[in-house]
Amino acid sequence: MMVYLRLGIVLWMAGVGAALASESGGRTVTLDNGLEITLIEYHANPMIACVAVVKTGLADETPANNGVSHMLEHLLFNGTKQRTQDQLYSETDFYGIYNNAHTDDLYTNFMVLAPAEFVEKALDVQSDMLFNSTLPPEKLEKERGIVIEEIGKDNDRIESLANRYFRRIYYRGTPHAMPVLGTVTSITHLTRDQILDHYKTFYVPNNMAAVVIGDFKTEPMLDLLKKYFGRYAAKDLPSSPRMRAAASAPKRDEWHVQLAKTGRSYLRLGLPAPAMADPDFYPFYMLSAWLTSGENAPLTLALKGGAKPPALHVSSDYEFRKDSGTLRLSVSAAPGVSKQAIVERIRAAFIELGRDPVSARELRNLITSIKTNDIFLSEKLHYYGMSLSPLLAMASYQFAAELTVNLEKVTPEDVRRVAAAYLPKPMVITSIEPVEASGEKAEKKPAKIVKQVFPNGLTLIVNENQDSRVFAVHVLAKDRSAREPQGQAGIADLMHQMLPRGTRYRSKSEIAAALQSMGAVLKVSDDPSIPYDDYYTTPAYSYIRFETIDEFHEAGLELLADLINHPAFDEAELPKLKAQVIDLLRRNRESARERAREKFYTALCAHLPEGKSVMGTEATVTAATRADLEEFHKRYFAPNNLIISIVTNLPAEKIIGQVQKLFDRLAQPLPPLDARPCRVSQATAPIVEKMGKEQSYLYLGALIRDVAPGDRAALEIMNAILSASMSFELREKKGLAYSVGTSIGLRGDWGWLIASIGTRAKNLEAVRQGIGQHIETLRTAVPAGKDVEKAVNAHIGRVLMRRLSRISAAYYYGLYEFEGLGYDYYERSLVEWRNVSKADVERVAMKYLPQGEYVTVIVE
Repeated sequence: MMVYLRLGIVLWMAGVGAALASESGGRTVTLDNGLEITLIEYHANPMIACVAVVKTGLADETPANNGVSHMLEHLLFNGTKQRTQDQLYSETDFYGIYNNAHTDDLYTNFMVLAPAEFVEKALDVQSDMLFNSTLPPEKLEKERGIVIEEIGKDNDRIESLANRYFRRIYYRGTPHAMPVLGTVTSITHLTRDQILDHYKTFYVPNNMAAVVIGDFKTEPMLDLLKKYFGRYAAKDLPSSPRMRAAASAPKRDEWHVQLAKTGRSYLRLGLPAPAMADPDFYPFYMLSAWLTSGENAPLTLALKGGAKPPALHVSSDYEFRKDSGTLRLSVSAAPGVSKQAIVERIRAAFIELGRDPVSARELRNLITSIKTNDIFLSEKLHYYGMSLSPLLAMASYQFAAELTVNLEKVTPEDVRRVAAAYLPKPMVITSIEPVEASGEKAEKKPAKIVKQVFPNGLTLIVNENQDSRVFAVHVLAKDRSAREPQGQAGIADLMHQMLPRGTRYRSKSEIAAALQSMGAVLKVSDDPSIPYDDYYTTPAYSYIRFETIDEFHEAGLELLADLINHPAFDEAELPKLKAQVIDLLRRNRESARERAREKFYTALCAHLPEGKSVMGTEATVTAATRADLEEFHKRYFAPNNLIISIVTNLPAEKIIGQVQKLFDRLAQPLPPLDARPCRVSQATAPIVEKMGKEQSYLYLGALIRDVAPGDRAALEIMNAILSASMSFELREKKGLAYSVGTSIGLRGDWGWLIASIGTRAKNLEAVRQGIGQHIETLRTAVPAGKDVEKAVNAHIGRVLMRRLSRISAAYYYGLYEFEGLGYDYYERSLVEWRNVSKADVERVAMKYLPQGEYVTVIVE
């Protein structure tokens, strides 16, 4: 990957760095061995991140060892003098440590994120990997294969091809012309001795920097860092120069074209720009930020404005280093538009920029908007440290912390001056162009969807289309909470999380290695570290999500079948998992939002499985045994309780045959559940719990029943109108909350409407009344036609955004089949939403909205 910083990322680092440094008194210390460490206290959450930056990457490579930095990064996760690979993974899993790495042009960073109580263990593991890795010879071929597959995956993206072609031309004669991942040839011939030499040469403390941020006190943390990082001696570094500048600037525009199977042109344009030490660095930075910063930005207007815009996408990147700089533009041309027409528009815009300066207001707005967004993002500690890595490698933490201050000094005249000085320079222009000479076009088969119910009751849905090589599988297990035995709430979630921890035929590490070898992504349960991604975590069903590419589909299906059919429920792994789940349950108990949510659903759905906690309770998790898991697995993963949906470019008939063979051995069918009638919830006095939190949470809602099949779409649009109006009034106009909205859930002929909001305690009564008034207004007043149309478009936009990936499409096919709507509702739903009228919304609002009969839960 490239060592440059997109505008948002750089200002994110700068804004957050400055904010955190000023607020927490960030302190930089150089240990006796030369390792520079910045410590930033940030006590918002009991987590700590340490990002160690090794100042080596592509810039220290040659064609003979291209890719060695990235290959070494992979191998450092394979074992040390003290720990095997299994022990490394087991230890980080046990202590809830996130451990990852990334290689770039000038650096390789290693990041750990851990609960504050386990930070010493995280630092122990991280320093052990950095300084004591053994690069096991028996692991080399495995990692070589993984990296080659990673190269193949990267080569499949036309944008990556365009970027690599630009680098190869613009940076010719320097290491930066080579790919960070290496090539298939260079990786194939890379030896362990070459990798070991790179490791011994550059992985020394005086060639590193680190940033530690989180919930700690500086002096005790410094003692820990000295203990784990200070024990290793400094060593002499190579005297050869690195970070060489790009080739000489062209005397006239250079055009370079490469043909590829694509439907339009992908342009990259580069011209020389100031280096970091140049006085023009800060004005040029603001200029580059302004070029494509929004709909009214100069290049955005030039290339995407008008009735027939010549470009579909445009972005600007300022690639700066100590000794050089480059402005790079990326443009995706509209079909039929020539690259010459694009360049002419850019040249005209550049000339105008040298004449008319940006306004002071636009400069202020640019910095203000990015600074505020950056502060919101500062809570993601490891992302902060990771994004800071380029500046730690090229400069210092102080440079990053002062960047925003220096940018704020830039004037409109400064921006106009550098625009006039730099933008007219000759450019290097590379273009990926469509292959048209042969006149041959590969014809794609039309997409088709096939549903198959096997004799054992298993339902399979396969969407065969040629748009992507991604092979996506979604497994839906029906009626999660309803199938859990009395006193065993949460056992489905435990069972799911145990699946990748070993089967009868594969160990936990073998499963992890198999996933790596396929470049696969497996998800069996919600990741609590990622907020707001759990909209498909529900008592109604559980899921397994699996993604790889087509060439690994067979191995992927075999692995998935092994996980589902033959879980080992390892006695050694179960206590570790239970400890992690119990820890999360305890943390959730301390969250006002989670407490309010749990108490609300328990009160609203007390007579239904939906009232049970997906994770269970501390008591049920503690009591769960291996025998319980084995017995539950036999019943819950019965064939007629599963819906498997697959989206692939492979023939549907082939996939059907493979799935039938792999899942033919599943257990006997599960008997149907007894019908559970929905009872309309009764209005009660608000349920209030006081936790002494700064922000309170309110949940308010009611069950609805006897929902006609034809009313589903209108109800969803009604909810979109209600949620939008409530959010605008209570948040935008009155400032009572950061986030507020409503949601509607439907289960056949019944469902629920829920409003939720986080606010300060003094606002609770006003918020509660406001929610009730909005519901009553919608129930009794006719919405405007434009409001309905707006809600329809917004709702469809959100759904289509969620359906972007193949794994999301597979999820929706399975969900709609489970809900009795049929997998084809995936397409029908768009038509039904578009057909919702003002009269439909008025009718369902009158029919289904409750009249003050709410269940209300408040946690303060």
